[in-house]
Amino acid sequence: MGMDSVELVMAVEEAFGIAISDQDASTAKTAGDLRDLILRALRNQNIQTNADQVWLKLKDIIADQLGVSPHQVTPETDFIRDLGVD
Repeated sequence: MGMDSVELVMAVEEAFGIAISDQDASTAKTAGDLRDLILRALRNQNIQTNADQVWLKLKDIIADQLGVSPHQVTPETDFIRDLGVD
């Protein structure tokens, strides 16, 4: 993982109060993949959550961390191809 992706994962972990392993993080190719990792981590901690709220918060984090418009971020958005994450 490059610096952009490490910083994004750290911001996600802090915002949601979860830990994402490097191995799991490396499997997240799209924003939807990252959302699914977050939801799984929250469920593993027995934290009830609303998937739509998680998605909205994640979109804002991605936009803020990567300097893109939230409108550019969909579940299908590829971090490397679409957002140029290293």
